[in-house]
Amino acid sequence: MHDERGDALADSPAEFDDGSDLEALLAYARAHNPGLQAAFLRWKEALERIPQADSLPNPRLSFGAYLSEVETRTGPMQGRIGLTQPLPWFGKRELKDDVAFEAAEASREMLEATRLELE
Repeated sequence: MHDERGDALADSPAEFDDGSDLEALLAYARAHNPGLQAAFLRWKEALERIPQADSLPNPRLSFGAYLSEVETRTGPMQGRIGLTQPLPWFGKRELKDDVAFEAAEASREMLEATRLELE
């Protein structure tokens, strides 16, 4: 939400006179409005959720130790280690991706509405 000239515009105090043009006033208002900045951060957060929605769930690693040896048909066991990976049903990841994308679009529309209301 900074001007192309960098952070200097955002950090400098407002020095406007009667000759200031409307675009400079609007740029200052957009750069310093906390509601617009919050809407921008909500949109950015929603965008970051899109890749997460399409990813597989985290795998689980389990480890178990027995207090005394357990006899099995293949020999004694002292412990066990397991790794599981949940796999969602067909098309479920794509649906989650679509939902996350639509949520990001809704956040973008809210950002645009906040900007238009400010202007």
